[in-house]
Amino acid sequence: PYTQAGYQALVDIEAPPSAIANTIVLAGGVELRIGSGQGKAGGVVRGALPKGTVRKTHKGYEEVLVPAAPRAPPPGENELVRISELDDWAQLAFQGYKTLNRIQSRIFPTAYNSNENILVCAPTGAGKTNIAMIAVLREVGSNMRHGVIQRADFKIVYVAPMKALAAEVTSSFAKRLEPLGLLVRELTGDMQLTKKELAETQMIVTTPEKWDVVTRK
Repeated sequence: PYTQAGYQALVDIEAPPSAIANTIVLAGGVELRIGSGQGKAGGVVRGALPKGTVRKTHKGYEEVLVPAAPRAPPPGENELVRISELDDWAQLAFQGYKTLNRIQSRIFPTAYNSNENILVCAPTGAGKTNIAMIAVLREVGSNMRHGVIQRADFKIVYVAPMKALAAEVTSSFAKRLEPLGLLVRELTGDMQLTKKELAETQMIVTTPEKWDVVTRK
């Protein structure tokens, strides 16, 4: 027969302590705690999964069901920046838009009204490309004299991670900046530019590899 100590050891093996049972170890040794991810203000604590997370053990694998994060409340009436608040010439690059979205509106004062460096981390579809456009318009406005854009005085370089994305950005920005008389051209391994074309271009869209080659010469 099992002794009391031996029985307890067997129970501990079959049912590990709650601290262990409620911990998930990911690749690289990263640990996530289940059910402790609710912060005081309703936010999510780093390194923890939200309350309501369910862990199921199956033969050969584990299943973890994580509840969806609560949706953010709709933006307030004055939270979003209206396109009409931009300079008249800048509004030409946002035709068809009525307002910026929430993340664009929060970054707008820095991107449009200052020369501060910014780092934007946001999911796909959050509107980072429009933030880049706002920064482009900031540079354009800085090179405007008496209402006329001094096209020969500046160059804007947009570095895209892949050639396919570079082509997409070139097409989109070229159409949106055309009303301002600005030229946007792609400079990648597939698209070469002459010195004359480079001189005529106000915005160059390139890739890290191509830009590295160009700037080394």
